[in-house]
Amino acid sequence: MPTSPTTPTRVRRLLALVPVTALVFGGAVLLDADSAEAFGYNRAVSRACGSNWVQSTGTTAAGSANTMHHSGSCQDRLVAGLHVGGIISWNTSANVRGTASKGGTNLNDSTGRHKGCPTCAITLS
Repeated sequence: MPTSPTTPTRVRRLLALVPVTALVFGGAVLLDADSAEAFGYNRAVSRACGSNWVQSTGTTAAGSANTMHHSGSCQDRLVAGLHVGGIISWNTSANVRGTASKGGTNLNDSTGRHKGCPTCAITLS
């Protein structure tokens, strides 16, 4: 008749699973990470009336985000933002189709934020 494993054997088996489990879940997080959630994911973002160029650079120590008109007939003031001091801090371009820039230090994350108009959805870079 088979016997059940002793308590030390159960503990060893459970401990052997810990690194494998961490690798599986940790690896899944690394593989599924959105590349837009880090400075430097610069690109043209399409809108119904044209496209805007979004760019960001830096580290959490100091970074910047810029939103610029790229093409088309959009007639909106552009917006750029960063996560500073626990809040998203935004700058809006002074003119229609102007460049919106936001710089900051001691950032909460390394993600630039962009909008094609003050009420438009947020794009990350």
